[in-house]
Amino acid sequence: MAVVEEKIKTDRDLRIDYYISMKEDGTVRNSDKYNFNLVSLSHNLFGILHGSVTLDRISISAALHEMRPANPQYTIEEVFLESRKGKDRMVERWQMEVTDPVDARGNPIEPDRSDYNVNVTPTEDTIHFTWW
Repeated sequence: MAVVEEKIKTDRDLRIDYYISMKEDGTVRNSDKYNFNLVSLSHNLFGILHGSVTLDRISISAALHEMRPANPQYTIEEVFLESRKGKDRMVERWQMEVTDPVDARGNPIEPDRSDYNVNVTPTEDTIHFTWW
């Protein structure tokens, strides 16, 4: 018996409609049509990240906000902001602090959210930034 999954159609919202064909002893049977939404899959496995970097004359401020699904497949352990000269040379690196709001008992107010922030003054001219 051979099982073959065949894609029928993909729309702009990353939804894939498909069916499964099975062939056994010359007889082909097709399943009903199913759909699979890649957007909902990605939101169940990964958190949503929003980042910002603000430059002024002497300092750099950066923020990263993570919204996690109920049971994320991947989680953030640490966040760093790097100052670079060109593509290959890191000049400085700063670890971003977790600044999650907590209640009076120290419990997270929003357990599915994490905020990371840093405010630094680089020692050398910064040309290129990367999140790492």
